[in-house]
Amino acid sequence: MQGVFRPSQLRKTNGIRRRPMHIERLTRSSTARYRDLMLQAHTHESDAFISTHAERVLLPIEWWETRIADTRGSSITFGAFAEDALIGSAGIKFEARERERHKATLFGMYVLPQHRGGGVGRGLVQAVLDCAKEHEHIAVIQLALIEGNLSAQHHYESCGFETYAVEPMALRMETGYRPLIHMWQRLR
Repeated sequence: MQGVFRPSQLRKTNGIRRRPMHIERLTRSSTARYRDLMLQAHTHESDAFISTHAERVLLPIEWWETRIADTRGSSITFGAFAEDALIGSAGIKFEARERERHKATLFGMYVLPQHRGGGVGRGLVQAVLDCAKEHEHIAVIQLALIEGNLSAQHHYESCGFETYAVEPMALRMETGYRPLIHMWQRLR
């Protein structure tokens, strides 16, 4: 799940052993690559994210470090790599309040367009689900997406998520107000 691989999993290309696509937990050393990937996502797929590129680009590097390697354990971010290039990511945030500690949230799901359709997104969602299941107190994982992002909605549905609410006028965008679709999956 977290990027563990054995030499037998390496494939040969032109006589050189290369690591296939793999998913691993991101660490502080991945901060710059993660930031670049997500800023690209917010630029090219701005209708898929609640935050804007203008908001994210101003955040200090420490914010990005905490996002992927929070020392308090409140969030974990996974990266998908092709060779050594970061091609996708998804994170999980754990609720801190006692009455909500049974819930976690999937956030920041993104795969570069040229790598979609090959199981990268499914692998990232599975890494998040597996991580949630490792925490015995997590019974539910939730996510939110902007209405109209049908490919993402179908992807999450194929991974076992169900819609439980639609929040009208949740976001004010250049084109007007947009609803958020709230989805969940029961783990226990």
